[in-house]
Amino acid sequence: ATLIYKPVKGRECTIINQLGLKIVPGNNDIQNAANVIVLGDSFVWGDTSIDTTYPAVLQELFNKNNYNVNVYNMGVPGYGIDQEYVFFSQLEKQIKPKIVIWNIHVNDNSDDFNRPLFQIKNNKLVQIPGWTSGLFWSGLLREVFPLIIYEHSFLLNYFLYTLNNINLFQLAKRIDGQEWSFGKMIITVGEMDRLAERNNFDLFYVLSPSQSTIENISPSLIKRDQKILDRYKEILDQRPYIDGTQLFMDWKNQLRTPSTLSVEEENVLFLNQSSNYPDGAWHPNEKGNYLLAKSVFDYIEQNHLLEKID
Repeated sequence: ATLIYKPVKGRECTIINQLGLKIVPGNNDIQNAANVIVLGDSFVWGDTSIDTTYPAVLQELFNKNNYNVNVYNMGVPGYGIDQEYVFFSQLEKQIKPKIVIWNIHVNDNSDDFNRPLFQIKNNKLVQIPGWTSGLFWSGLLREVFPLIIYEHSFLLNYFLYTLNNINLFQLAKRIDGQEWSFGKMIITVGEMDRLAERNNFDLFYVLSPSQSTIENISPSLIKRDQKILDRYKEILDQRPYIDGTQLFMDWKNQLRTPSTLSVEEENVLFLNQSSNYPDGAWHPNEKGNYLLAKSVFDYIEQNHLLEKID
C-alpha cells in the first residue's frame, strides 16, 4: 500500500534518521541488540524536546538498567491505524523488532475514515491508494516549491490547506464512519497478530491517554472518548495492553491526596500549549512521557521480554 505521507529528512524536518524515523537520542544502532519499535501517531512522535519524547525516555531507561536495546520512534503526526500499519509493514523486515509497542489514540478512529488506506471487502482489507487523499498531493507540492515561497506565500498555504481536505474516496452516506473504522481495526490487529507470530516478535498495545477524560474537559468529549476507548478494549480482547487514561488518572488521584492542587498543578501531565500543533495542547509533557515510558518499561521487565547484559 502507498502511504498518504511520511516524514522526509530536510527542509523543515531535520530530526529524521536514514529510515525516515524521528531520531531517538541514546539509540546507537548497536549490532546484535534487541530492537524495540514504538508505533503510533503524534503521541509517540512527541511534542517536547527530542530527548524527552516517550520513546527517548524509554531508551534512556533501557540504557540505565543494563539492557542492550535500540528503540525506534515510529510515530508520525496525523497517522491513524491504517497508516501506522502500512508504515510498520514497510520497515518491519529492515528493523527486525524483538518487541513492538503499538500506541492507539481515540482520534485514530476518525483518522481512519477521514484519511483511509483500506476498505473492507469480504471481511478483508482492500487497499485504497494514497493518492486519493489531497494530503498526498499537498506533500508533493511542498517538495516542489522553494522553502522561501512556502514560508511566505499566503495563497500557496491557503491552497495547500484546501487541498489537504479533499478526498476522492468517499464512504457511502449509509455507512457509519466510526463503526467502519472499528471494523477495520478488528481485521488489522488480527493481521498484526499473524505478523508477530510469523516473524517472532512480542506485541502489546498502549491506549494513549485521553486528556478530555483525565482533565474532565466536557461531558460530551468524555462520552465520545469513553465510547471509543471501550470499543478499543473490546477489540483488543485478551491481547495485552496498557490503559494510558487509567494510568494518568491513577497518578493524578494519588497526587491530589491529601493536598488540594491548583489548576496549573493538576495539568502536570499534558502540555499547556503546543508550538507544533495549534490545537495540540493534549500531547503529554515531559512528566507524561516519563509516566508512559516507565509503565512500558515495567511491563517489559515484569513479563521478562528482554534479557539484561551480563
